[in-house]
Amino acid sequence: MTSLLEALQYSCSLDPNAKRSLFLQEKVHLLRQMDDLQRDIDHKIRQYASNFSDISTESTQVLIRRVIRLRVSHIFPHNDQIAEEIDAQNEQWRLEIQLEDSKHLATYFRKIIVKCDASDTNIFAVEWTNYQKSSQEMEKLEITRSGLIPNAIVIQLVPTHISERYALSRELKEIIGEHLQRNSENDTNVDAFTKKEILVAFWEYVFHRNLMKEENPSILECDEKLKVIFNACKSVPYASITIALERHLFLQESIDIVYKVKDSSSQSFELKVFVPNEICKRKREIRSEWEQLRQKQEIRLMQLEKHRFNTEKQLLEVLQRQQWMRHFALNPVEFMRKVEHSQKADKEVLINGRQSSNTASQDAQFHQPWAADIISDIQAIPEASLLNGSKGSI
Repeated sequence: MTSLLEALQYSCSLDPNAKRSLFLQEKVHLLRQMDDLQRDIDHKIRQYASNFSDISTESTQVLIRRVIRLRVSHIFPHNDQIAEEIDAQNEQWRLEIQLEDSKHLATYFRKIIVKCDASDTNIFAVEWTNYQKSSQEMEKLEITRSGLIPNAIVIQLVPTHISERYALSRELKEIIGEHLQRNSENDTNVDAFTKKEILVAFWEYVFHRNLMKEENPSILECDEKLKVIFNACKSVPYASITIALERHLFLQESIDIVYKVKDSSSQSFELKVFVPNEICKRKREIRSEWEQLRQKQEIRLMQLEKHRFNTEKQLLEVLQRQQWMRHFALNPVEFMRKVEHSQKADKEVLINGRQSSNTASQDAQFHQPWAADIISDIQAIPEASLLNGSKGSI
């Protein structure tokens, strides 16, 4: 590109017409600016992509664990009095649930179920959800009830982002409970584990008791405890173990905590929940912005490329026309003789092409700079007129 611009610049300097030379030099200057702009855009896009790729791979996790503290408290004006001295019909007590980091409850939970007295089926549980806009802005959940306050209140917290954790049946927990407690990365106060943790603990149990058959490693030999899990089977294929364990796993969607009223008037619970990774979210936004920028730059570059092509074409046509006129000025007779000879050759090729489709094509003849207008006129003339040499030839 640079060599072409230099050649055009040099040709412009040789043009004796000052006004035309100035016009051509402006066009060449515009082409230089377009070329510099394209290089600058390419450099910025490469730099942007390089900075984007430097983001830590740890930020690719969509959800991350976060420790939160949930504070539960109650207000009852007669905590020190015995139940017989209290008028249960007229007295009220209030339960409050809030986060210690002053965030909205909807930030971490999509549902909260409060069971004030689990032993009494006539008392309905209180359920809060974050589906309504007013609930999404709530920082504290307050529940007011009449009568005596229960000794224990069960609170079920359903996180907004649930990780797949499973509670174990009593039989399975007796077998692998020891291995689970040692290897688990349990992030809540709930006795639930991931499938990976459960399977690892199970295979540790199998390994330590040497239950793999030597003659057939794909078969698990069951001891008395495993026979309870696998319906009294003496041996189980490895491929069936995961399926057989499914009936002993129970998906835990909620975090259950028990608030004991008699211990104190308030209690804090440390929970670990999953929240969206802000870095990952920002990374997706950057990727989207970068993709939009890349598409816009591609469209802009296509427009610039098209404009540059048209400008170069115009410049070359002007320079070629100048060259023709310079040759014509130096030797007009010889120049016109060559033009006439070229036109006749093009006319013969055209006539021969119409007469026989097998005639070899001589496309090079039609590439003569002065032949374009001539040939377009000849194509509009009937074949008989061309053969008779009637008017129409130049």
